Amino acid sequence: MDDVWALIGDPAKTEAGLRILRARVAARPSDPKAVLDLASAYDMLDREDDAELAYERVRKLGLGGLAPGDRSRWYIQFGSTLLLRGKIDESRKVLVEGEAAFPEDMVIAAFRAFTEMAAGSPKKATRVLLDAVLRSSNPQVDFYRRALTDYAGKMAGEP
Repeated sequence: MDDVWALIGDPAKTEAGLRILRARVAARPSDPKAVLDLASAYDMLDREDDAELAYERVRKLGLGGLAPGDRSRWYIQFGSTLLLRGKIDESRKVLVEGEAAFPEDMVIAAFRAFTEMAAGSPKKATRVLLDAVLRSSNPQVDFYRRALTDYAGKMAGEP
């Protein structure tokens, strides 16, 4: 598979890489991983229209057919694609689902924060990141959890 990504990354060989990925999807049309890899390639090539369609196809095939790392990647990349296409509410929905499925995945939270910023909600974006930190099991976070929770609440205007 690494060979395909090398092709996708080389402008002179991009179409060859896409042909390989499309052939994999044609050979395994019900394999969400094959479709996710094609969606990822479209994303890398800034072909968000094609990527969005492929991510939707992965969803229809079922995220349960993906390994956990690939499911997390689907949430991140699909949320990002929707954001780039200006579909803020849809991006938020996908990323909120991702946060529920993978509460300690800081990258999902970071992309959700970008979505909140794009929606014009910088305080909400900051709170999303702080909540992600507070959900983590990092020993240093555990040590400062009470103070971090208090500061986060005050920033959000909570009593």
